[in-house]
Amino acid sequence: MKSTIFPLLLAVSTSTSCAQYIRGAVDGLNSPAHSNENHSDESRTLNTRIIGGVNVGGEDTSYTVSLKDEKGNHFCGGVLVSYNAVLTAAHCVGEESGKEGITAVVGRPNLNIGSVGQELKVTKQLLHSKFRASGFEFDHDYALMFLEEDVSVPVDIITMNQNPAFPLPGAKVTVYGYGDVDDSKKITRLSREVLKADLRVVSKEDCEAVEAEFEGNNVTLAGYVDEATMICAKHNDRDSCQGDSGGPLVRHRRDGSKELVGIVSWGVGCANEFPGVYAASSSAFRWARRTICRESRKPHHQFNCEDKW
Repeated sequence: MKSTIFPLLLAVSTSTSCAQYIRGAVDGLNSPAHSNENHSDESRTLNTRIIGGVNVGGEDTSYTVSLKDEKGNHFCGGVLVSYNAVLTAAHCVGEESGKEGITAVVGRPNLNIGSVGQELKVTKQLLHSKFRASGFEFDHDYALMFLEEDVSVPVDIITMNQNPAFPLPGAKVTVYGYGDVDDSKKITRLSREVLKADLRVVSKEDCEAVEAEFEGNNVTLAGYVDEATMICAKHNDRDSCQGDSGGPLVRHRRDGSKELVGIVSWGVGCANEFPGVYAASSSAFRWARRTICRESRKPHHQFNCEDKW
C-alpha cells in the first residue's frame, strides 16, 4: 500500500549500483524522486498499494484518508488523528512529493461514491523536524497535514500508540489503503475501495537478516532499520505498496478497539521476501501532540492539550 508519492524506500542494494525503490505517489510511478548527488546512480521508484488485500466489508475504517493531488488523483494515504489533522508519511508532503493543491478525502471507503464522506483542502503541511530522506532510508517519516476546517461527517478518529514496547514481534497487525493491487512494477492498478491485509510484526533482527536478489542486485536491509522509529511487518504474499504510503498500520485490541501503531513508509519492492517497513506511531506521538495542540482549533482528547507538554 505504498503510494507513488510516499517516500517509502522499497529497496536497498549492497551492490555498487544501488537501487532504491520508494513506495510513494501514484502518478510519480517509475520517475526519479529525492535525487541525491552522492548517489547519482540510484533510481527510486515510488510504489502505492495493498497486495493480497481483502475488502473491509462493514468494518469502520473512516479514519483512513485518501490524499488527492490537484488533478483529483489519489497518490498517498493518511490517518485522521484529530478533527482537522491527518498524519501521513513525510515523503507524501508537497515539498517532497511535488504535489500541489492537496485534498484529503475522509469517511469514504469507496472513492466512487462521492456522496459519502467529505473532501477538505489541506492548508498546512508540517514535516517532523528529524525527517531524513538520504542514502537508503526514510528516518522519522512523519508529517501532519492540517485541513481547512474540522471534519463534519461521522468519522472514527483513531488513537496513536504511545508505548515503544508495542507491538511485539509476532503480533498481528492490519494495514489499510487504496493503493496498487498489482505487484508488477510495470502495472499500476489502484483500488477504488479501502482494502486491508493482515500481517505479522517482524523483529528488527529478523527483518535485517533478510537477504535476496532484487532486480539483479543482492539486497539486504541490514543496518537500515531503526527499531526506535520503524516497524517491520509481512505475511506471505500480503504487503502494502504504491499508493499506500502514509496509510495506517493498526493493532486490534482484545476489547474491540483499534490503535494506530505505524504508517506505511518504505520497503524493497512489494509482496516479496522483504518485510515492509512502517514508521512507528510511538516515536511520533510527542511531536504530534505538540504540533496538534499548537495548530488545531479543536484537538482530539487523546492529546490532552489542557496539560503542559
